Amino acid sequence: MDKALAALAVYDTGKPLVVEEMFPLECMLDELREFVARSADRADGWFGFYWGKTIEDYAKETDIQSAVMRLWLEYFKERAGG
Repeated sequence: MDKALAALAVYDTGKPLVVEEMFPLECMLDELREFVARSADRADGWFGFYWGKTIEDYAKETDIQSAVMRLWLEYFKERAGG
């Protein structure tokens, strides 16, 4: 986490900074939440990954990948205030 935040600091040049293509692939969702919270003083926005299915679509499926995607979309919806 600290290494990722230090890397982000290098790109904080006073212009808008957007972190893109985020997804909890090599970390847990809680770790990603922490990264977003701790990077909020530097980043002006974050883009996540989206396959085009809704939260409701993923809730109907029973595999682990669908569960992860559902939680991911719920997190971004919550973060956006919707």
